Amino acid sequence: MQRWEQTLYMKQMRQTIDRYQLIEPGDRILVGLSGGKDSSLLFHALSELSKFHAYDFEVAALTVVHGMTESVASLIQYGRESGRKIYLHQEDFTDRLQASEAEGFSACYTCARMRKGILKRFAQANAFNKIALGHTRDDFLETLLMNVMQQGRLASIPPKTCENGSEGIGVIIRPLLLVDEKSISKAVETLKLPIIGSTCPYSAGKARAVADDLIEKLEAVLPGFSEQWIAAFQNMDTTRLL
Repeated sequence: MQRWEQTLYMKQMRQTIDRYQLIEPGDRILVGLSGGKDSSLLFHALSELSKFHAYDFEVAALTVVHGMTESVASLIQYGRESGRKIYLHQEDFTDRLQASEAEGFSACYTCARMRKGILKRFAQANAFNKIALGHTRDDFLETLLMNVMQQGRLASIPPKTCENGSEGIGVIIRPLLLVDEKSISKAVETLKLPIIGSTCPYSAGKARAVADDLIEKLEAVLPGFSEQWIAAFQNMDTTRLL
């Protein structure tokens, strides 16, 4: 691992892992590798971190080939050349998402649920006890604003969740939750990690676009606002809230 990686993203990731006890000795972690920049860096970072005896865990990745991305050939080549395990699950989502939209449900939500279900079933069948997802600081703040705007609720994406469902119990961890998108983009570009372009016809949704725009405007007026907002959530005085 290069020194610049420690400064750019690894320090924040390790702080998140240690603070929220995301990784324990003997863990077998499955990364949901979409081929986007966030999950690509997450897989690289955890693979590097697994070399340190202090953590003592195994890591592999699963990519769901759902028919709405470019070719995954570069991912396969990357796995072969780096010696990192990348599994593929092929299942076309097109018809299912079209039906979901026709019934008035968000295709993005349906897709996310389907991909998570596949990850949980694969993890259970192959003795992985944790699933790692590439949510970032930007995702945390956007989701927070969306919950406030749409539901009047102060909630966002937690670093660790334990989910029960038909696929079994799944422990979901998000080691990049304190790392910002700009740092991730810079790291991915420098490391020349393979990125799989999306051909998905569905937008991410108006609410997330509005939230992202609000955060950008606040950052322009108050530089460092995002860091302070995260710090505030880690230092809440509940005696002075409603």
